[in-house]
Amino acid sequence: MDNPIETISLMYLQENLSTTEISKLSIERLGSQLSNGQVYRLLKKNNIPMRSLSDSVSISRSILDQSIQLMDDKTVSWADGFLLGDGSASVDSRTQKITARFSIGSLHEEWATYGISGFKQFQPSTAKPTKTIDKKHPSPTWMCRTLSHPDITKQYHRWYPNGTKKVPYDVRITHTSVLLWYLGDGSICSDIESNYSAVRLATCSFSIQDIEDILIPKLKAVGIESVREKSKNDIRIRTSSIGSFFDFIGHTSPIQCYNYKFDVPSWLYLNRLEDIAKNKKERWRAIYHIKKGNIQCTSSPGGKMFLFNSKQADKLRLLLDRSGR
Repeated sequence: MDNPIETISLMYLQENLSTTEISKLSIERLGSQLSNGQVYRLLKKNNIPMRSLSDSVSISRSILDQSIQLMDDKTVSWADGFLLGDGSASVDSRTQKITARFSIGSLHEEWATYGISGFKQFQPSTAKPTKTIDKKHPSPTWMCRTLSHPDITKQYHRWYPNGTKKVPYDVRITHTSVLLWYLGDGSICSDIESNYSAVRLATCSFSIQDIEDILIPKLKAVGIESVREKSKNDIRIRTSSIGSFFDFIGHTSPIQCYNYKFDVPSWLYLNRLEDIAKNKKERWRAIYHIKKGNIQCTSSPGGKMFLFNSKQADKLRLLLDRSGR
């Protein structure tokens, strides 16, 4: 047996094999049969950092092949939305083992289960409630996590380059990623009387540079105008883009617990006069046509905005183009 301790260390720490798996491979890799207990004692004797019991159980039951790629572009898009919102990727802080895992915790079992469901190839666990219930935690947190794999490690280093979460420049802004982001860290509030509606995406843990140089421009590239709110360091979707935002992610929630996040006032899907008329002169001409009855429109609940459906908006544009010649 040639330097068995070094070989066992590499198998345990870098290949992420369990003591049981090392035992099964011991004749092939080490030249002699070692029992599970012998492998364990050699690791302890040579001060090789041991995994926690829960990690060891997960790894020993894993059938993931650490040598093949399991993550495709669709899964990366899911991972980006998952990590923009409630999800996380982590390595064992004690061993700094090579492979990482995805995990999520939520007060809603349905959301935790849905959030982790995009990683089926990594065998996610079923949602389990935490046992700690006290004044600070009156309700359990539902936890899910995947098994560890090198593909997740790539995403960990992409999102946590120095151990702290940072938005990567190549973050995917897709239907899937923004939907997951909104489900995990989004909110909507409306006040009919004041014509006020606001959709926000929580970004308080991200830097100003991440928000203003990466996320806001990428949202704009898919037709969603947004701004950073300095007071909370959140992203607020501009009122004129709320309709476009929900057109992009979908008008219904995929999970019942967040149906309320898709309760959007219907008038926000209409075109505002300010979005059609380019300047004050055009707006005055538009109001003239409205008063003359040349174009039909509706008004916002508070009566402060002229609103047009798609056909009405196209007709108004044509009228403005003709009258501007």
